[in-house]
Amino acid sequence: MDWLRGKKPMNQMPLSFCYAVLSGGKSSRMGRDKSLLSVDGQSIIERVVTDIQSFVTRQDQLYLCSGEKRYDQLVDKPLNYL
Repeated sequence: MDWLRGKKPMNQMPLSFCYAVLSGGKSSRMGRDKSLLSVDGQSIIERVVTDIQSFVTRQDQLYLCSGEKRYDQLVDKPLNYL
């Protein structure tokens, strides 16, 4: 709130974003984890997370909402799980 005290205009404040990738479920109808299905040689979850990580900045947060921590090996950068 320093911008309220005149220290820095609000339009010059760095923006930060929070991204959440929802992945989970029982896969009861399909019988296997849909996020691990391959499209053009890459799993769906890997493709989504890699695309988002390509434009995430240091101020941004990327969260993977999943029942388990099972996707770390798919991407280069560490993931935050919820």
